[in-house]
Amino acid sequence: IIFIGAMSVRLVTTLRLRLPSIQTIHASNFCKTSTVGSNRPSFNHDNRSTARCFSTNKKNDNNDDNTSHEQPPTSRQHQIYQGAFPALTLRLKRISLTTCALGLIGVPAILFVSDTASSSLTVQATVGGTALLAACGSTAALSYCFSPYVHTMDKLEDGRIKALTRNILAMEVETVFDLDRDVSGPPSHRPFCNFVADGRPMYVHPELVEDEEVLKKLIEHGLKHTSEEDTNKMNEKEAQKKKDDDDWL
Repeated sequence: IIFIGAMSVRLVTTLRLRLPSIQTIHASNFCKTSTVGSNRPSFNHDNRSTARCFSTNKKNDNNDDNTSHEQPPTSRQHQIYQGAFPALTLRLKRISLTTCALGLIGVPAILFVSDTASSSLTVQATVGGTALLAACGSTAALSYCFSPYVHTMDKLEDGRIKALTRNILAMEVETVFDLDRDVSGPPSHRPFCNFVADGRPMYVHPELVEDEEVLKKLIEHGLKHTSEEDTNKMNEKEAQKKKDDDDWL
């Protein structure tokens, strides 16, 4: 039985390997027959073969023409801003979410399987609550700080701006706003935020905004930024401080 099965498998494999070559030979013979038949005025079978071959080629030509006329849809928006650290902030969010999930699952499981006789319930609740607070609190604080960070900004065809941020679950959040009506200055209590768009706090690097008109309108409506002169002064102060520290050492 094993021998017969092995021979059957080998036979099927051989037929599968030879089938494409056999089909190629038949196709080539068919085209040769059509070509030869086209030179003969008689013999209806050859003429039918020729007509079939020509109709197939015409259909393929039409398909090629339709394919060549198909064009990709034109984009009605273009990117004007790309954040400096989008991958880093996204990685931090994912790591924080992972540790939070492990804490929510692991701490109760450890308390459940641990020996309750060695310690009181109050001690276990205190330790578990502290661990859960550290796991969930860090995730909430990280999301509070990095949720305003804008990953990309696109300028739409109608002049509005579409900003892409991430929420606490690291999911994409798209905000479309008008520069003249929906932009205001940042609140004083919110970190990592230099303007508010449509009620959402946002943070961008002003030097990375490629559209000068968009940057100008953002600054007019309250975008906090550091001018080039202030940046040069800060760099000079840092260089002087470093020089003084080196001299002291």
